[in-house]
Order: sequence, then structure tokens, then C-alpha cells
Amino acid sequence: MKKLIFLTVFVILVSGCIGQSPSNNDLSGDVCDLFANAIESCWCNDIGPDGPILLEANTTIESEDNAKDIVMDYLDEEYTFTNTVELSGNFYNVFVEDSQGNEEVYTVYKDGTIFITICGV
Repeated sequence: MKKLIFLTVFVILVSGCIGQSPSNNDLSGDVCDLFANAIESCWCNDIGPDGPILLEANTTIESEDNAKDIVMDYLDEEYTFTNTVELSGNFYNVFVEDSQGNEEVYTVYKDGTIFITICGV
């Protein structure tokens, strides 16, 4: 009887987790959690107007050039591309300068999501 009760509870819990789909609010947590776990001493920086997520592009980023292109398309023309660095197979940092020469960094996830991150100790 105990096994039957355990099995029933287990099936209910698992089916509840499987049946849920992430909302837009959950995406920030998912990408940020993945980033924090993949890149040591780095995390999402919640300074954007709607949090750290700037754009959900739903595309495939397979190279530094892809990451550069999606960020430059997102930004307006007053920014100049300076460099892209692959952080892992899933994340890229794209470095740009604004018209005053101030450097900004945008992180891109492999699905095209652009978000703001920070690293430190």
C-alpha cells in the first residue's frame, strides 16, 4: 500500500512539472541561471528597463559573427562594434562603443536572447 501511495504522489508531482511551460518572466531566470552556472563569478545585471533581458530573438547563434550581427541589429546606429568573445558554446559577449567612446557589453545566448551581465568577485 505504501508503494502505491508513493507511486501515485510521484506521478502527480512529475506530471505537474512536465505540464508547465515557462512564461516570459521565467525566461529571465532560466537564461540567468544557465549563465551564472556556466560562467564563473558572473551573473545577470538587472539594470535594464524590464530586467536583464533586452531581446528574445528566437534564432540560432552559432558563431561570434552571429552574436555580433544580432546585437548590432538590436542597437541603433550610434554604436560601433569593437569585439566579440565566445564565453562558452552557449554564450557570447559583444563589445561596442557609443558615440562618446564608452564601452558597453551585451551577452548573447545561443537562442538569440540578448541580456545584460556583470562579472566580479
